[in-house]
Amino acid sequence: MLRGASARAHPPPGQAKSPEQSHTHWEGLTVFVGHPEVAMDNNMAERTLRNPVVGRKNYYGSGSVWSAHLAAMMLSVLQTVLLWGLNPHHWLSAFLQACAENGGKSPTDLSSFLPWHMTLERRVELARPALVMVSPLMPGAQAEDETEVVDTSEPRLHQVA
Repeated sequence: MLRGASARAHPPPGQAKSPEQSHTHWEGLTVFVGHPEVAMDNNMAERTLRNPVVGRKNYYGSGSVWSAHLAAMMLSVLQTVLLWGLNPHHWLSAFLQACAENGGKSPTDLSSFLPWHMTLERRVELARPALVMVSPLMPGAQAEDETEVVDTSEPRLHQVA
């Protein structure tokens, strides 16, 4: 009995350091108090990384280094597009169309695809929501003459009645 009580009286070595480290790093831990633009937590960053991390488990099967590099580049590019408020579907469609028109190669002038170089009109065009036609073959879909168009601009699941 004494042995168990003694073990609980002393915290593990990592936990004993925590209060000491908070005094050492107090200025960094409280920077958000004086600067409201600094987030108090990093939840947004963790949510942003969630999809690539979950998807990474599915990429293990490819077994090639080039595909991992391609996935990393695409995730980076598409996240940049999302951060600028653009619709990745429209952006990627426009980019692939430009590649097709350039003989299967990237256009020499990429400025029309870089959000920070785009005109306001171009950004508005690429930010519009993608309209998705719901297949009449889906369970619970409406009759053919009542095909539903789903607005994908909202980051929530759309339920088809």
